[in-house]
Amino acid sequence: DGTNLKYYMNSSFPKLKELFVSMITISQSNVLIKNTHGSLESLKFISNYGNIMDLPVFTETLINSCKNLYQYDGPLHIEGIETLQSFFQKCPKLEYLILRNLKDHDFDISDALQQSGPFVPINLTRLQVTNYTISTEALEIFLRACATRLCRVLEFIYKPKSKDAKLTLEKFADQGVIKANLGKL
Repeated sequence: DGTNLKYYMNSSFPKLKELFVSMITISQSNVLIKNTHGSLESLKFISNYGNIMDLPVFTETLINSCKNLYQYDGPLHIEGIETLQSFFQKCPKLEYLILRNLKDHDFDISDALQQSGPFVPINLTRLQVTNYTISTEALEIFLRACATRLCRVLEFIYKPKSKDAKLTLEKFADQGVIKANLGKL
């Protein structure tokens, strides 16, 4: 928990590879992540503490401080189209990505997902998007980009909001781009 966190705020962790964050604020997490000096390979963030307005800064910290990240499970500020694209470009080793929406409602990430397709890390094997909305067109464009870029079949976990989106997932599963029967959370 965050009670003893003040002792670590001015410390350096250049060899820290894995970090599980809970029960501390987003801004406190920023400091911890920066203090790893890019050594983090795995980060799981499940805290709802702090101000959601700090999420853009947190995302910027991830983009600029986690070049060795191969696994991330947590929130990402995706309101700007280029954010997800930058995350993919700055974290080219990414293999596992679970995006969690901290908002109280589904958030549409169609534009961001569609624009980031050409930048998907080539070794991405799992992508889970929770409480987000993706248009069928954006899903199609993104998965088409995955078909060209990815080295392996993608475990794409997303609960489609329409029959057309479900059919798109089935089509790409039939083509061997994503694993079959994983469109359900």
